[in-house]
Amino acid sequence: MEIAFAAALLACGVLGAIGGILMAANRFGSDRERSPLAAAAVRRARRRAAVRRR
Repeated sequence: MEIAFAAALLACGVLGAIGGILMAANRFGSDRERSPLAAAAVRRARRRAAVRRR
């Protein structure tokens, strides 16, 4: 029984890690995905920062 529980926890952890890596690689869950207004604000901030660096 304990071995089955440990195996289930291990499987959930592995699936969670794989899912997290895939989400990070595809930038899933970022501000761009949440709302167009948040995405526009992020783009404006990045443009301002790029102009300041020049």
